[in-house]
Amino acid sequence: MKNLNEYAFRRVLDLPFEEAVEKVTTALNQEGFGVLTEIDVQATLKKKLNKKFRRSEASPAIVI
Repeated sequence: MKNLNEYAFRRVLDLPFEEAVEKVTTALNQEGFGVLTEIDVQATLKKKLNKKFRRSEASPAIVI
């Protein structure tokens, strides 16, 4: 894992998006962490900017 800063990490998984979210959530739970909230980045951009982004402009992303 590359340390982006003191509070964030990024990891790219070679899995379908939904499966990756499920695996990460399960792994966090196994370590005693829960997910307090999820932010769907594409849905948030659509709501705030009223623009649908092509997959290449805003690939599936979720902040957990």
